[in-house]
Amino acid sequence: MRAVPLRYNQALILADRFREIGLNAVESGRTPPRHAALRDDPAALALRLFRDGVPLSDSESACLFNSCDVPRLLVESRLRLDFVEDLFLFSDWPSSEPDTVLPPGETAAILYKAAQQFTAYRRVLDLCCGSGTLALLLGRGIGTDLNPHAIELARMNAAINGLADIEFRQGSLFAPVAGEQFDLIVCQPPFVPRPPETSSHLFLHGGLRGDELAREILLDIPRHLSPNGLAMLYSDWPLAEGELLAERIPAEHMHAQLFASPMITRESYCEAYGQELRPHFETMGITGIRQCLTVLTHGHGIDEHEVLPHQWACLGGWIKAAATMPTSASPASVK
Repeated sequence: MRAVPLRYNQALILADRFREIGLNAVESGRTPPRHAALRDDPAALALRLFRDGVPLSDSESACLFNSCDVPRLLVESRLRLDFVEDLFLFSDWPSSEPDTVLPPGETAAILYKAAQQFTAYRRVLDLCCGSGTLALLLGRGIGTDLNPHAIELARMNAAINGLADIEFRQGSLFAPVAGEQFDLIVCQPPFVPRPPETSSHLFLHGGLRGDELAREILLDIPRHLSPNGLAMLYSDWPLAEGELLAERIPAEHMHAQLFASPMITRESYCEAYGQELRPHFETMGITGIRQCLTVLTHGHGIDEHEVLPHQWACLGGWIKAAATMPTSASPASVK
């Protein structure tokens, strides 16, 4: 059963209750599940319910929420709560449900660290926004997602964090913002390949090969990017033998900066995303995968920079500097 979003006033009251009981990232970090299970104070009960996925009894729920007007459905929905900076972010626990909304992860952190360097960019679009993480962290803009449940969660997250000016619109890719342009576009589309016999999941699959959705988005970005704007898209890119990453990036009439990992073997990738991908990759001739943050501005040319695992968190300042350089002045690699 999916959660009904809280009314705005309900969300503010719930946020006040969370702060009253000391529920925050610090408390979550210093209270492992085994300790929360042994405590019966409201903060521990909240961690058990929303972080650890442990149902509460009626009396425990009453202790946690006190006199807050919280819909019963929110308690029963088994939503997951993450603490990112000062934000409360609700999402779903990973499941096989096709409309599951995943919690913020490493790729969202990479995009946020890069995007937060551009605080002067006022018109912001969070494409494929999921639970609204990037728009909420950036504190402004519009989020779009095909998944109605994702939009409900994003609106609830905006409400519980008191961010009333962020707008979330349901629809496919750029359709909800047709005719609009943005100074900053951030996007983390689904990018896992989908074998033909596998049911499609909105949060996971980017097409049979995996990069089809990312390519479609990159082709549409120029129409929605303001003249001095910047777009960032993070995706995985499966590659066949001898195929180059730059060949898969549709960046005609744009300047593309590709911040990409070294090649990941298909064996390693299948260990992470499922062995059912192995015969699919073999059929399609895919021999490796590269993870890539694509940064687009108006212009021309493609520059590629190899990024080692420890460098992802440090890209933001470098991207900001590179965005102001002439194309010919761009460094050849990330240092």
